[in-house]
Amino acid sequence: MQYDATTGKRVKEPYRLIQWVHTALNLKDFSLSQCLFGLHFIAENGSENKPIAIVESEKTAIIASVFLPKYIWMATGGKEGLTAERLQPLAGRKVILFPDLNGFELWKEKAKHLINVSDITVSDYLQKRVSESEVKQGYDLADYLTNLPLYYPKEWSQPLPANNVNDRWRLINSICNLETAINSDDGETVLKQIDRIYSFFPDKETDLPIDLFRQYAPKALSIILN
Repeated sequence: MQYDATTGKRVKEPYRLIQWVHTALNLKDFSLSQCLFGLHFIAENGSENKPIAIVESEKTAIIASVFLPKYIWMATGGKEGLTAERLQPLAGRKVILFPDLNGFELWKEKAKHLINVSDITVSDYLQKRVSESEVKQGYDLADYLTNLPLYYPKEWSQPLPANNVNDRWRLINSICNLETAINSDDGETVLKQIDRIYSFFPDKETDLPIDLFRQYAPKALSIILN
């Protein structure tokens, strides 16, 4: 499956660029049986009580996991991939469906027949927050989350005394500003914010707070790690 590096959207023109290994290898009598994308996360320690969130696209599941880590994010791989068979490993778990805008009614209907498999509900979070034009474009949760503006607490711009809590707010502010500068291709501000971030770590051997970068500046993090 191929994605456009600029838009993050699937490449569907001039044709859908999807290939299966068993097809490429011409495996005879191959029986394909798929699970939910991300299903393996339910085996991690501490995941027992976390609710499961299911979306259509694998890309959406990955992006949503950064913005909303309180859920274990999974994907069906398409509207028709929501089946009782695939949900069977989630028996007894709390499951919330986040369908794409153009798949809401279909998943709402499907959920009625899956209620005996899991404690399942269909979220209208996206439906309540998008415009008519975004509905026509078939927005999914990833489109909405990646277009959210960054809002800063008013405290960040106030003269606060130096202490661990306030320094953390200032650091997060600088990390957010770094991400904005990278997205705007503002080289001067990028360098300025990098210097400011390092000013919080006088000991140059100290590791950067990867968790904060992952939450507030994923693009900056990818550049750092590469």
